[in-house]
Amino acid sequence: MARTPEEIEALLDRVEALLEKADKAEADYQYNEKLKGWTDKFKDKLEPYVDTMKGLNGDEFDLFKESMDEYDKDYTDIADEDYIAKLIENIVSTVDKLRNVLNDNDVEVKADEDVIEVESDKVDAVAETENAEPTTDEAEEKEETETEEDNVESDKADEDAELEEFMKELEEEDDGDKRWR
Repeated sequence: MARTPEEIEALLDRVEALLEKADKAEADYQYNEKLKGWTDKFKDKLEPYVDTMKGLNGDEFDLFKESMDEYDKDYTDIADEDYIAKLIENIVSTVDKLRNVLNDNDVEVKADEDVIEVESDKVDAVAETENAEPTTDEAEEKEETETEEDNVESDKADEDAELEEFMKELEEEDDGDKRWR
């Protein structure tokens, strides 16, 4: 039975679509296997920082996936062990900066798409990410905060300014999608 050119073209389109699906499935499988190997290799080193990074970047943040993707994108010219050591150093440095700014060893960091929140016994601070949409309540709150800041001692104002500056740095780093630096 002879096929018309239209039928042949339709069959070729179907075969091409099937091949594309197979290629995607294979790529997904290879990626997941690579991620599993990365996670197994660096689990002991990165596991202690998973909650901290979720606190800084939101509950959906996957430190293993993000670190592997960043390594593959920007750092393949160095050994993966060296990259992980530098990554851990940057995570610790970021948390230490928060502790130093707050002069508090008990710092808790939480984040979602719109807000990064730092809580401690001494200071609470909230910084909006680029995804946040301002509300009228925030404008009123800002006005109240400015009035309150006028009445605060200079040491407290300096501490708040340092914290705000640090939170802006975190936001800028988040914009670059390199959240742990």
